[in-house]
Amino acid sequence: MKSWIRRMKQLRRLFDELPAQRIPEMEFLNDEDWLRVAHAARLDSEHATRRALAAIRDAASEKFRPRITAALRTFAVSSSPATVATIDSLAPHFDPPLDPAILARYELSKSAQAPSRSRVEWIAELKAPVDSDYDSRVTLRAADNGNSGVSTHPAPAAWIPNFTDRIQQAYLDYVAANHGAQPKNQTGVLPFFKPPLDPATIEKLLRADRDRLP
Repeated sequence: MKSWIRRMKQLRRLFDELPAQRIPEMEFLNDEDWLRVAHAARLDSEHATRRALAAIRDAASEKFRPRITAALRTFAVSSSPATVATIDSLAPHFDPPLDPAILARYELSKSAQAPSRSRVEWIAELKAPVDSDYDSRVTLRAADNGNSGVSTHPAPAAWIPNFTDRIQQAYLDYVAANHGAQPKNQTGVLPFFKPPLDPATIEKLLRADRDRLP
């Protein structure tokens, strides 16, 4: 426990020394949240430290998530197919009122409507990371029938444009080039990306895979 508390104090001090690493959602964290991250944190290298700072930001985003999900759901139910809105349109749906700096980190969009129905689905998503190598990306969805959902996309893939579509195609190209054999892991399909991934991005993806290993 003493080592957890020591790391928690180190993490707090790092955010004081590096204010650009903070996000406003961190106001929702309590000591238990900080200790939970500190328990698994390592601060013995640059990459480990950046990962720990990102873990705090992810924890803060997760604490905020129920509030923005509720606001998005309420907004979606009150909207119509003709509604035009920006992320600021969610502001009246927070009780108590929300710090505008938090909402400014998100963007609001409307999904394409199914041709057979008028139902609308609204999507709120983080616009940009503090550290694209380690910050997760959260996507929240709410439909005008009250249904909602959330998905979290891990870094660094979350911030690579069109990554999902590109890796799906790379997977198919790998299988075709290897006579139907399946790749053992993501590493095998990286050379099949179109356009090719640059070496720095490949190294980030490989490092992320190594970090996830037990």
